[in-house]
Amino acid sequence: SSGINAEYGLAIWREYLVCHWRQERFKPLKTNGSSTERVENHPLNEAFQRAINHMNQKFGEEGDRTGSLVRFMAECEGVREDPESMRELLAGLFESKLYKEQARLWMEWVNLEQRFAQPDHT
Repeated sequence: SSGINAEYGLAIWREYLVCHWRQERFKPLKTNGSSTERVENHPLNEAFQRAINHMNQKFGEEGDRTGSLVRFMAECEGVREDPESMRELLAGLFESKLYKEQARLWMEWVNLEQRFAQPDHT
């Protein structure tokens, strides 16, 4: 077959996102008085969504069996000091039976919480 299989497609997207991350880094969170809000339309967020959507359309859930794109995006949100967005991404990932029964993914979530969460959430 001349098409790209899921493994290669995922590897290409991951490398692209890593390069994008290194070039742009996330913009700092905007502060509006006492509240903070995400930078929704940041090019890196859009790149993650394109990658996730492409893999899902082309290969379904089986294309990224470990949810690595969503997990990487969640980690980026943690680095960006947005633990709520990190939790939303991970919670969405675990809505799928494919992921919610993988113990190592639960352990990764715990590790991300320990690294990035506010002290009252750990």
